[in-house]
Amino acid sequence: MNNVSNDDFVKVKRIINEVESKNITLNVNIVDRKGYYPLLKAIGNKNIFLIKAIIEYAERKKITLKINQKNDFGTNALMLATDRNNTNIVRTLIEYANKHNIILNINDKNIEGDYPFSFASVNCNVNIMDILIDYANKNHIILNIQDKISHKLL
Repeated sequence: MNNVSNDDFVKVKRIINEVESKNITLNVNIVDRKGYYPLLKAIGNKNIFLIKAIIEYAERKKITLKINQKNDFGTNALMLATDRNNTNIVRTLIEYANKHNIILNINDKNIEGDYPFSFASVNCNVNIMDILIDYANKNHIILNIQDKISHKLL
């Protein structure tokens, strides 16, 4: 899954098709030396096609993606999606979490103290803020909106 870091959708799809035809299962939760896993790399590249390909592959193989897993910088999938200011990716992650009964760690902070709502605030993305508020309400989570918004605002 190294091609995910190269943002090469065609190669990734070809690899997925090839390993599936040979009945081989890829470890889509494998992490590199910095704690990045294929889904996190695809989110970092804002490549919704790769993200959906990884999710679809995992679902076909009945693999649960570890979307709450953090890299060495304390960043998880939702955090990175909000940092990248991508509403579509945020929705896709929440849909995946809901479908697989995964509660997203929406208040987790990275090593700099940033968290999903703070990224949405810094980016002035009201849509993502609404999505996070709605997710928190539906899952009975008290959303962290009172901590420091971010060092980026200072």
